[in-house]
Amino acid sequence: MGITGLKSIVNTVCRKRTLKELKGIRVAIDGYAWLHRASASCSEELCENIPTNGLSSFCVKGALTLLNNEITPIFVFDGARLPSKITTENDRQQKRNENLKTARDTTINITERKRAYGQAVEILPWMASAVIQSLNEIGVESIVAPFEADPQLGYLCKIGYVDAIICEDSDLIVHGCKRILFKFNKFDETVEEFLSSDLDKTDFKGFTRNMLVYSCVLAGCDYCKNISKVGIKKAMKIIKSEPSISKALIKLIETHGAELDTKEKKIEYLTNVRNAIFTFNYAYVYNPVDQEVVNLNEVPEELSFMVDEILGIKPNKQIAQDIANGTVDPDTHKPFEQFIDLNLFEKAMSLSTTLTSYTTGSIKKFHQVEPSFNSYELDDLELFDIFEIIRNENHKTIRSRKSMLQKYDCEEDFNENENAGIVTMKQSRKRSKNQPKPILSMTNLNFKPNLKTSFPLTDEELQTIKPKRKIENSYISSDFDLFIPSFDMYYMINQLK
Repeated sequence: MGITGLKSIVNTVCRKRTLKELKGIRVAIDGYAWLHRASASCSEELCENIPTNGLSSFCVKGALTLLNNEITPIFVFDGARLPSKITTENDRQQKRNENLKTARDTTINITERKRAYGQAVEILPWMASAVIQSLNEIGVESIVAPFEADPQLGYLCKIGYVDAIICEDSDLIVHGCKRILFKFNKFDETVEEFLSSDLDKTDFKGFTRNMLVYSCVLAGCDYCKNISKVGIKKAMKIIKSEPSISKALIKLIETHGAELDTKEKKIEYLTNVRNAIFTFNYAYVYNPVDQEVVNLNEVPEELSFMVDEILGIKPNKQIAQDIANGTVDPDTHKPFEQFIDLNLFEKAMSLSTTLTSYTTGSIKKFHQVEPSFNSYELDDLELFDIFEIIRNENHKTIRSRKSMLQKYDCEEDFNENENAGIVTMKQSRKRSKNQPKPILSMTNLNFKPNLKTSFPLTDEELQTIKPKRKIENSYISSDFDLFIPSFDMYYMINQLK
């Protein structure tokens, strides 16, 4: 899916490059992105379990294009489903089921059916395994990540195993990749190159990696939905004014968190933000040199209790190797032949005679580029205490209420109850002793005084209100006086609702 709005910002600094200009580099490819592009030509077959080699054909031809330009490709495929992404996956599955039901409707026309099948396709692990077998036939390396492919791609770039990434969305920018090739076109053999050093030429000028990641998480990503009407621009503005993620979240909830109207909703949102940052920082990846699963960064001992819940269960070394080679299912750790139609699997793995002859006769003979291992480090991301933010946000709300009461010359007597969130207010001592002193209660800090019994202005104060100026235009008669009172108009409007 990518980071909402991020790609449009970096598009301004992308430059078009031909593959010939990139000769002699190693590139990692987002395999599932290519599989989804390939599925456009065989979506009905994939949905209805009809044997096809459309996926293998697309990926092999793309790999050949790179090889013929002396670029060494390494395909990286998604592995097991990530616990922190379960909500996103469930939403996508529901949409696929709805589209499949639409595609099987006999009353729709061919165009609508094709579109519905295209949106109903689910790329399964055994399909990726079939493509891996086809890529092996032409000597192209493939790696199945233990979980998500995005952190795996970022890790390969970080350790210098590859020089660039070929992908379609903007997630890899957040994962710290320094060189990304967008919009790969095998027909005119071009890409659009992005360099992380060019971020200073965009609206992200002066942003640290922490600030970049926080902005993208708040704007919405695969691990965390954004708050309504908070896109990348608003998120950047908040992070720029409050670089600390804790203070930024308090400000975000205060200014845009109307939908987070209960403590439970706030905790759920803050948990998703924390899990997203944790995943960007410590996700499991496969080290192709040591052939074992490691974390992107070393997890501090005090945070180790969060690992299994957010990142999933770490596979042992042997299982990790089998997953990386594409011989077992990443979720069940069982060989594919045990739970799928073997005939369908083998038909999908095999290439047609035409494609095989095309393959063996098209590869230029050149030595594939070895890894440079020019590694670099990424700053650790700051985490935060969810309940500390809840407490600070509540205290800030109470202080705001106190300020409002002081503005109207009222005396406050706050009694905080953690469960009910009850606050009481007594009327001003300036009133006559003979006047009743009703006590108003506001639950969950939603202060709504009763205009009839507790209007905060005395009769003498009301007499001081005077007209300030006249407004003349085509909609208001010239003798109409618009009074600008000395009290808070916003407060009055709220009372009249």
